[in-house]
Amino acid sequence: MKNMYARKDYATVQHKWTARGVFPSCDRIPVEAENTLFDVEEQWDKMSPERKSVVRDNIASGACHYHKEVVKYMHTFPLAEDSKTIHEREADHYLQTVVQLFADEGKSEADQNAMKDAVKLLENAITVLSPKSKFLAARNLSCYLNEKAQDMEFAEAARNRTLFESNDVIDAQIKEQKEKLDELLTEIKVDLKRYQRMDGEPAKKKQRASKQVELSDTKGNILSLVEEINRLYHKRKLMGVVRQANYDANEAAFYTFRNGDEIDIFELFREQATHAEYNLTKFKADKHCTEAKGFGRNRFENRKEALNASIRSLKTDLAADKYESTLYFTVHFHSTENFKAHACENKYFHLSPRVDNVLSTIQ
Repeated sequence: MKNMYARKDYATVQHKWTARGVFPSCDRIPVEAENTLFDVEEQWDKMSPERKSVVRDNIASGACHYHKEVVKYMHTFPLAEDSKTIHEREADHYLQTVVQLFADEGKSEADQNAMKDAVKLLENAITVLSPKSKFLAARNLSCYLNEKAQDMEFAEAARNRTLFESNDVIDAQIKEQKEKLDELLTEIKVDLKRYQRMDGEPAKKKQRASKQVELSDTKGNILSLVEEINRLYHKRKLMGVVRQANYDANEAAFYTFRNGDEIDIFELFREQATHAEYNLTKFKADKHCTEAKGFGRNRFENRKEALNASIRSLKTDLAADKYESTLYFTVHFHSTENFKAHACENKYFHLSPRVDNVLSTIQ
């Protein structure tokens, strides 16, 4: 009888949070169907007068904590004028909160009433059961909805994780560093012309020496920025769609895009049928490119060799006069972290050969 009056924990699946993720810490806990308060009367009827006396003295007198709470509840929270207990009133409050959620999202009054009717319909559906079964049904439905809510919460946690692991922050940092690089490349171009105009003028020998130091410092800053941009690109999370097996099967390659919105190198699948998103046809259309050259297994047995060849090829192309305004380019990898680890470092961001030539003239 004391067990029947013990406090109940109606949690179902418990979870623990660790650095490795969220894990169930125990098996599913069912709603207890035995030794409930609805079984008290049956057990009471089976007892002898002597045992009833013991129960009365140990439970009804207040020795059982749950019984004391029940007595306190009945005396402290009498039925209101609407004949609803405190729990019924609280239930209405929670239901009204749900109604407010509908209203906050601009749902119609018809939608709000439909939701309330559905809840009432569910509530009325279990009234055909016995008091105990109705109680167990309510508890199990409560657990059902609780687990549904937990599932929604964990799904949102998973979505948030992809948000936190996105490249948004790194991309913003890369953009900031590129803007600094643009400023320095413009500055060094202007300063180099000033320096060259001083050549052969003895009166400006001191100024020329000072300008040489400035140019050297600017060159160092440019190279440091290139190194930092490469470091940031290496921190980006890759899509992981192009695998070594795809390269070996000649399904994917590196492509130099030599016109359009971006003059860069992209690691892509050859055919749209192989991958609907990361394929040559789609990227050429999206970036308005009509001049693309491929470097794949049909020409290079080693994937890293194909990468290096594509970089050399684009640098050669960018030496032409029509690419004078292109100061740098990027290799956009769509490979796995494994290829990234042993082949991609310092291969992401490259200065154009024209810029390299300018920097080579500065000590």
